[in-house]
Amino acid sequence: MNVVVQEYGSYNEYLNSMSKPGTWGDELTLAGAAAVYKRPINVVFETGSTFTIDSPNASPEATPLKLGYIGARDSLMRLHYVSLKPNTHPSTSVDNESTEAEVSDAVTVRDQKNASESCESSMVSGNKSNGTQEKSTCYNEKMKSKRVIDFPWLLSTDGGALCSICAEYYSSHELPSDHCGTFVHKPFNDWRKSTGSTAKNNKLLKHENSDIHKLATTVKVAKGTMTKLSRSVYSMIHAQTDEERKTNLNRLADFFDAAYFLFRNEIPHTTNYRPLLELVSRLDGSNQMANFMASSPLNATYSSHFTVREVLESVSEWVTSGLIQRVMSSPAIAVMADESTDLRTRNELSICLRFLENGQAVEAFMSLQQLQSTMAVDVKESLKNFLIMNKIPLEKVVWLAFDGAANMSGKKKGVQALLREDCVPNAKYIHCRSHLLHLAAANVADKFKPLKALFSAFNSVWRFFKQSPKRHNCLLEMKKILNDPELELVQAGDTRWTSNYRAVKAVKSNLQPLVLTLQNIHSESGDLSSEAGGLLLTFQNTTSILLIYALAEILLPLYTLTLALQSKRLSLSSLPEKVNILCYCVTCVII
Repeated sequence: MNVVVQEYGSYNEYLNSMSKPGTWGDELTLAGAAAVYKRPINVVFETGSTFTIDSPNASPEATPLKLGYIGARDSLMRLHYVSLKPNTHPSTSVDNESTEAEVSDAVTVRDQKNASESCESSMVSGNKSNGTQEKSTCYNEKMKSKRVIDFPWLLSTDGGALCSICAEYYSSHELPSDHCGTFVHKPFNDWRKSTGSTAKNNKLLKHENSDIHKLATTVKVAKGTMTKLSRSVYSMIHAQTDEERKTNLNRLADFFDAAYFLFRNEIPHTTNYRPLLELVSRLDGSNQMANFMASSPLNATYSSHFTVREVLESVSEWVTSGLIQRVMSSPAIAVMADESTDLRTRNELSICLRFLENGQAVEAFMSLQQLQSTMAVDVKESLKNFLIMNKIPLEKVVWLAFDGAANMSGKKKGVQALLREDCVPNAKYIHCRSHLLHLAAANVADKFKPLKALFSAFNSVWRFFKQSPKRHNCLLEMKKILNDPELELVQAGDTRWTSNYRAVKAVKSNLQPLVLTLQNIHSESGDLSSEAGGLLLTFQNTTSILLIYALAEILLPLYTLTLALQSKRLSLSSLPEKVNILCYCVTCVII
């Protein structure tokens, strides 16, 4: 007991340490086992010597239990107590009295001595050419055998060591996309970084504290518990009544409904799933949800972020498989794709398919894939892999719709050219009509300097009020005084030029309170009075006012046509009519 107190600090700390999954037993554990079974225990060491742990309440005729102790230097063997069985080798140092053991694994002292001598002799007899490599190998082997004491989940393999728990669990489950696979299917071999009291300097400790390892360990412990209690999933389901199965299915449907609500409304699901379930259980007057959650075993609460991720993947697979079936029955298919960048500045490719269904054009979003780069070859491979993996009939792909970027539209080295050459020879490329309209409007505006200056002023006044709550509140108060609609200013954009209609409309509606607010800020002679004065001159200029009112009338039909071009059900047959209406509206404004 004094040894326990010296090493762990207290008996409770010792119990907490021993209760962790995978912790080996020690001498105190054997003393407890001897007391429970009322039989002494003989421990046989590598050298053949024995050590006896007496049982205080054992009868004189009680037959001792025999265990072996492996202080292994071989990385394939573990440092722990093992049971013994008769050894047929005559050279073994363990006599045949060990026949009373109750396990099937034989351990011979000779094997571990040979392994140790082999490692040591390789360091002595190695020549100069491979001596350094052999020395390093033996160092790694010794480090592995030492680390397995503190980390019993280490599994020696070629090139290093794996985590036996994670390797087993993730052989049938998918790893997170941001995990490199070390300890799971890629052996760990950087033993110089396997020490240290914190995870920063100890790769083994970092893995043991990781979410993926904790999940795999929890599942392993739960499986062991269910096996001991003879509670397999099949037996539990078989033992349920029809009414219980129906009730459980209804509750699981409630869980899916809650998850789908988050997906559909684009609410972060990993952080809001459990709080939503708790809210639903409180609002449920029948208490069925609360009773189900309270009675569920700890390894099957269905309320973790792992569960909601699996639900999302299941919903995605179900929706995608249904869409693929509809696409495959279509006589003609168009592939649409565009590049984008997410908040983490990663390149992504958005893929949509357009197909015929009952004589009507249907457009569906299919996938968002990460790109290694935006080079035409990488984008082409991503699109090709998507089509092949989802078994899209390539002979039915008749259109490729991308933007006009060189890597997408190039006649020889663009994505469209590479795809047609490689896998979709029947397809024709078409430049996105909505994108063409934006480019045409932007090119016209770029040639007219007063218009460029006006849109620059739009962005300047947007930043002027957006970056200061005090100035923004002044503008709101002025709107209330004038009883004007509280429309927010909108930032003018370059890539979607016709969407600037919203920016023009906002300035036109807020022109009077905007000018009066700038006058007040300018008259206060503060730090920003000069900037306010410059904006005031722009929005009091007669040319600017005329352009604002003219743009509001011209951009309205352009904006309407843009929305029509982006419609999922637009057909080429109706496009000329919409363009003629646009031309007529713009002509009327100019006249």
